[in-house]
Amino acid sequence: MSIEAFLPSPTLKCFALHVVTSACLVASLSSCATALVRQDNPTKVEHPYPATAFDIGFFWAAGIQGEPLMAMADPNARNSTGERLMYGAGSIVDLPVSVALDTVLLPFDTIQLLRMRKEKPEGNAE
Repeated sequence: MSIEAFLPSPTLKCFALHVVTSACLVASLSSCATALVRQDNPTKVEHPYPATAFDIGFFWAAGIQGEPLMAMADPNARNSTGERLMYGAGSIVDLPVSVALDTVLLPFDTIQLLRMRKEKPEGNAE
């Protein structure tokens, strides 16, 4: 028996390459919301699961309602169907990673929320 019998077929190699490339692409595009909501001040979290809330809000606003990401001259301007599809798909791809990372960061977020509540004066009406 020759060594070629033990090597994978070219079709299997091509399929494996596509799977690895797709996995790398998804991994590189995911967790954007986690980085985005924590980039200015990672210790200032307003509520638990901030990246998950951002993904859901982004999916609804940009994906479903079609609200543009930037201010437009026409207040009635909406995203095109393709833009809505891409924004919606991006937030859906990012959502499981955001949930997982928010869960890992939940103890730290909880500590920060408790510290912020202790530092905030009780009688201060702002």
